[in-house]
Amino acid sequence: MDQLLELDAVTSLSEPLCKRYKGMSFDGNFFYLTLPEESKVCKFSRDFIFLHSFEVNRPYFAICYDSIEHCFWASEERLRHTIFRLDCDMEEWGEVQIRKCCAVSSGICGLSFHCQNETIIVAYENCTIELTREGEMVQVLQRSEKDENLGVLFVPPFLILVQRCRQKQFLKIFCREELIRCLCIPDCYKVKALIFCPCCGIERKKLVLFILVWDSCSCPCILKCVLDFCGKEICDCNFSCCCEREDCRCSIIESVAKSECALAHILNAEGEKLQKAVELADNICELLEVNRSVQRTITKVTFLEQVLYAKLETAANSVDKCEEK
Repeated sequence: MDQLLELDAVTSLSEPLCKRYKGMSFDGNFFYLTLPEESKVCKFSRDFIFLHSFEVNRPYFAICYDSIEHCFWASEERLRHTIFRLDCDMEEWGEVQIRKCCAVSSGICGLSFHCQNETIIVAYENCTIELTREGEMVQVLQRSEKDENLGVLFVPPFLILVQRCRQKQFLKIFCREELIRCLCIPDCYKVKALIFCPCCGIERKKLVLFILVWDSCSCPCILKCVLDFCGKEICDCNFSCCCEREDCRCSIIESVAKSECALAHILNAEGEKLQKAVELADNICELLEVNRSVQRTITKVTFLEQVLYAKLETAANSVDKCEEK
């Protein structure tokens, strides 16, 4: 008997966001969901709070994030041999024609980025292939005559497929072409896309997956599940986008520390100025004028301290949110 997929959390995208999202991607900071019926890509926070939507040129269906070139790859459901390159504002840079591809009987149903090989994984209903960024086929990763592919995710060294067989949906995980896990997805959900979230503060021997589904009422939900692989480690390249986030936090903290050091020197200089004024002043008016000058400097330093505190608090809050997940 197939093992049932255990869910850690279910997040419903409530009204007015109850729309027919089809694809999903994650860039280390934000989630992006495609809405082909309206030719939009919607941007969400890490808590799945809607931020804004991008008006796009095409009804993009599948989407994935390229963590090496910091761009997105997207496809239309009806096109079999074309994928589009988008920048971080969802502006189209260009397109890639898939060449020397085996015969396929459907449009593209899923995209994923292979960070180790710097290639693109493309899933059709009956096969999954690996491509270069120029569209040259590297290899066929999987063929299926009976099971229908619904989505794909490559998290080196794991190939993860969502497949439908006899009205059942399965999450199948392969490692070097060997099927190591087969999990049955609850019947009340219809899978649309899945992604790996590397920024959840969980050890690297576990996969944290977010799965975009429609529930029994055709409302979009996000399923979160954590899978353990009994000691098999996930490749470091999968965590590159989150390492960049850590680098940004470190840069913020470093800039605050340098600013505090400069302010310390300013305050020290003001103290020495006040001491010298006490030694040299001939009357009280001169001392009062120096005192007013020092007060103005301290007031400006106080305002700057508030700004630095806000920067530090923002960095700390982002760490707390990451750990909560």
